[in-house]
Amino acid sequence: MSVIDDNLLKDEKIVLRTKYHMAVVFAQPCGVLAGTAILYYCMEGPMASIIRTVGLGVAILSILTTLLGDLSSEAVLTNKRVLTKTGILGTSCNEILLTKVEAIDVQRTALGTLLNFGNLKITGTGGSKNAIDKIPAPFGFRKSLQEQVANSQAHRIAA
Repeated sequence: MSVIDDNLLKDEKIVLRTKYHMAVVFAQPCGVLAGTAILYYCMEGPMASIIRTVGLGVAILSILTTLLGDLSSEAVLTNKRVLTKTGILGTSCNEILLTKVEAIDVQRTALGTLLNFGNLKITGTGGSKNAIDKIPAPFGFRKSLQEQVANSQAHRIAA
């Protein structure tokens, strides 16, 4: 169970859960591994083995930190709120109630457009902001969020 699952409200149901896009998760470790491979095959001499070992150590450390970052971060859309959580030991949780959502901004780079990932910026009443970075299918998340906001407004009007 995650921190978000443990803190759901009464009658609150998860509609959508997302994490970082896999291209983002593995971009840095792949770059470090490629650099290490180049060093491994191009360097000669007494310092080559030391530099190779250090490069491999940096690659392994990069992979571990990236995987821990991915495992410790998530964004959840429920029928009542949007929640984000980052961190393992030092945890940061943010939320915006659906009734307080004013604007939803999707930002994608050229690479994000090709690989279908991007950032979501959700603005709440009073100017509060909730950022959900590097998620897969950001327009799909936005559409689900818009549908939940419309549903919550319809329930408020009916009540």
